[in-house]
Amino acid sequence: MRHLGWVAALAILGTLVAAPTASAAFDCGSTMVICQVQVDNTGRVWFLSDELLTEDALGDGSHRHGVLQVFLRDGNSTTLMKGPDGKPIPYGERHRYSALVNGVSADGEHVYFSTEASLTPDDRDVPFTSDSSVDGYELSDGKYTLITTGPVDESIPDPFGCCGATISWASDDGSRVFFVTNDRMTADDLDGSRDIYERFEGQTRLASTGPDVVLPDPNYSERAPDAEFLGASTDGATVYFATSQQLTADDTEKWTSDIYSWRDGVTKRITHTVRYPEGPGQPFESFWPGNFVGSSSDGSIFYLAHSPQTPDDTNAYEDLYRAGQDGATERLTIPPPLSGANPTQSYLRPGAISYDGRRLFFSTTRALLPEDRDDTLDIYLLFTETGRLRLVSLGAGENPPEDTELTLSGISRDGGRAYFSTWERLSAEDTDETVDVYEWANGQVRLATPGGDGRQVGSFFQSISPNGRYVVFETFEDLMPGDGDAKSDLYLVDMGAATQGGASASTARPGKRRRHQRRLRLVSAESIPPRMRIARRGMFDSEMARLQLSCPRAETSGPCRGKAKLVNPRTGKVLASGRFKIKTGRRARIALDGKALPRGRQSLKVIARVRGADRLRNTAVARKRVVLQRAN
Repeated sequence: MRHLGWVAALAILGTLVAAPTASAAFDCGSTMVICQVQVDNTGRVWFLSDELLTEDALGDGSHRHGVLQVFLRDGNSTTLMKGPDGKPIPYGERHRYSALVNGVSADGEHVYFSTEASLTPDDRDVPFTSDSSVDGYELSDGKYTLITTGPVDESIPDPFGCCGATISWASDDGSRVFFVTNDRMTADDLDGSRDIYERFEGQTRLASTGPDVVLPDPNYSERAPDAEFLGASTDGATVYFATSQQLTADDTEKWTSDIYSWRDGVTKRITHTVRYPEGPGQPFESFWPGNFVGSSSDGSIFYLAHSPQTPDDTNAYEDLYRAGQDGATERLTIPPPLSGANPTQSYLRPGAISYDGRRLFFSTTRALLPEDRDDTLDIYLLFTETGRLRLVSLGAGENPPEDTELTLSGISRDGGRAYFSTWERLSAEDTDETVDVYEWANGQVRLATPGGDGRQVGSFFQSISPNGRYVVFETFEDLMPGDGDAKSDLYLVDMGAATQGGASASTARPGKRRRHQRRLRLVSAESIPPRMRIARRGMFDSEMARLQLSCPRAETSGPCRGKAKLVNPRTGKVLASGRFKIKTGRRARIALDGKALPRGRQSLKVIARVRGADRLRNTAVARKRVVLQRAN
C-alpha cells in the first residue's frame, strides 16, 4: 500500500487549492498548513491517495497515472468518496484529482470537500476547464450541497493561477460555513481580489469588506490586496482575517497588513500597526496568518506582535496578546528568560489555543522554567487566566541534539492534550534516531508513534481528532502484519480515553500494559477482497475431495486463506470442506474432508463455495459448479 507521500502531497495540493491558514478551522492540528487527513471523534479517517484501495477507484494506482481521490477508513473497511449518482467523482487530466477533503465536523456527519466536477444542478461552471471551476461542497446525510456559490457567481481569473473556491471553516452543526475565492459572488465585491464569504441559511455574504465599498487599488496590479482567512469563533458568528486593505477609518498605513473581525456585517480592526520601538525609521509591522494563534468560544482572539499593542508593553521583543470582541486588548504576561539572556535574541512562535481560551500553547527558545535546562526550542503551556506556565516538551536532557526540529503539531479542543514532533528521544520506548510524535497530557509525555520493523525511518504527524484521542501519522515502517510493502502508509493510534484530569487512560501505566492501551490501526489499507478462482473439475474418493484454487495476482495483501465447501446443488448438504492458504499469484490443489461424499459414483456435480480472505481481513465468497471425477 502506498499513500501519497507527505512532502509530495503538500507540494501538489499547494498548487491545486487555497491552503487553510496556520490556525484554520478544522481540527486536523492547528499548526498544520495543509490538511490532507481528517479524523472525527470516533476514529474515522478521511484521507487522500492515488492508490487503488477499492475496486471502484479510478486510475491505475501509480504516481504517474493515478488519480488523487478521497477515501474513508472506518474500522477495517475502506470506501471511496462518490458523487450523488453513486459513481466515483470524475477528474480532469490537468490535475488528475477527483476531490480534496477540506474538513470534517467533530461527529463526522458533515464532510466538506473541493472538486472540479459539477455535482449539483446549481454548479454551473464548466468542469475541468480552469482553476475557477473548483468548488466546495458539503456532504451530510447522503445529500450534496454546493457551498461556494452566490447570487452573482461571476468567475474572475486569478493572476496567480489559483485556485477556484475552497471551504475554510464550518461550525460543527454545519449552519455557518466560510469559504475563500477570487470569484465575485455578491454585487458588493468590486475589488477583483481574493475574498472571504459567509454561507448561512442558504445566503452568501461578503465578509472581507469594510464600511465602504472596497475598489481595485491601482498600486496593486489593478486589484486590491487579498484577504487571508484566519479563523472564526466557535459558533461561527465572528470571522477573523488579515489583509493589507485599509478597511476602517483608523487604518491609515498603506502596505501593512492588519487583523480584522467581521460580525453581522460590522468590520473592526483588531491590531495596530505601530512602528517598532527601537531605531528611527523602522517599518510598520504587518500581521499575517503566522501571527494568529486562534480564537476562543467567547469571540476573543490571540495573536503575536513584535510591536507594542498596549501601553504597558514597554519591552523590545515580541509578545502574545488577547483581544476581546469589545475591542479591549491585553498583553499576556510571559516572564523573561531565567538565564538572563536577552529576549530580543530569542525566538517566540505562536501555537494554538483551547476552545475556552484558557490554555495557550507556544514555542520559544527562552528558558522560562527551571526544568528547561537549555536554550533550544521548547513548547510551553500558558494558562491565560492565571499566567501560570508549564513545560510541555518534557524529558529532554541537559545536552539535547543540536537540531531537534521540535514542532507543535496540534492540540485537542479542550487543550488537555497536545501533540508535538521531535527528533529527540524523550522516552525509553523511542529507540531510533528519527522523528517521532509525542503526546503531552496532564503533565505526562509519552510516545505516540511506536517503532516496528527496526528501520531508521521517521513517523510524521498528519492529524488528530478534535477530542485528541486519535492521532494519524505517516511512516515507511511496516508496523502491522497487513503492511508488508515497505512503502509509505498512514496509521491511526488510539491513545485511549481521557481521564477526568485530562490525561490519557494509560499515561501512568508503564511497560507492556501501557503499550497495549495504545492501539494501532493501518489507515491507508486496501479493501479489495481476494476473488478466488475455482477450477471446473476436481477429484474425489471415498473420504477426500481435491479442488484446485488460485489466489489472484492482483492481491496485494496476500497470501489468500480461507475455507472451501462442496455442496449438493439440490439439497444444500455439505459434502466436503477444508481450509487453505495460497500465495499471491499461485494456484494449489487443496484437500477437503469428504466423509459425506456418496459412494459408488464415478462422477459428481457439486457447487463449490470458497470464502477467501487476505491479511487485512478483506473477504469474498466465490461460487462455481464443479464436476468431480473419482480418483483411480
